[in-house]
Amino acid sequence: MLNFIKAMKELSVISWEGGVILWVVKLLKKPATTMSALVKPSSLIPKGLRVQQINNLTLFKFTDELGDRMQTLLDKKKADDLTPEEVLELEAIGELDQIFSYINAVIAARVNGHS
Repeated sequence: MLNFIKAMKELSVISWEGGVILWVVKLLKKPATTMSALVKPSSLIPKGLRVQQINNLTLFKFTDELGDRMQTLLDKKKADDLTPEEVLELEAIGELDQIFSYINAVIAARVNGHS
């Protein structure tokens, strides 16, 4: 968990306006051996992210398409059947999942009066 918290320091919340958080994500820098330019987490955002209103919270969620793709890759990983390209794709999706989980936690904490 400590490594996750350190990694999330790369995320900067800019402001809160009208119930929607404006933010900038500085993608975590990883060695070239771990992640190549083939799959950047930011490249998954346009088609893989949706904003959902749940009660009084505006949260970031994966689209069904990206969620299904992540599950497919996790199933292939469990079966030890991932290609090197799929390993990179799963890492990118997993990184986005961590980032959006953190953003959603920050949003929930602010709505509930915690800083």
